[in-house]
Amino acid sequence: MMMKPGFTRFNLPYFTNDDEIEYVLNAVQFIATEGWKFLPL
Repeated sequence: MMMKPGFTRFNLPYFTNDDEIEYVLNAVQFIATEGWKFLPL
């Protein structure tokens, strides 16, 4: 399997509350640090 580095962009509406923003950022951080473990699946 060939993997290429890349980027993505996501937008949040201005009315998103702080708890939702924190949840999304924690999820992105989790995938960034632990995502490699899911590649063999």
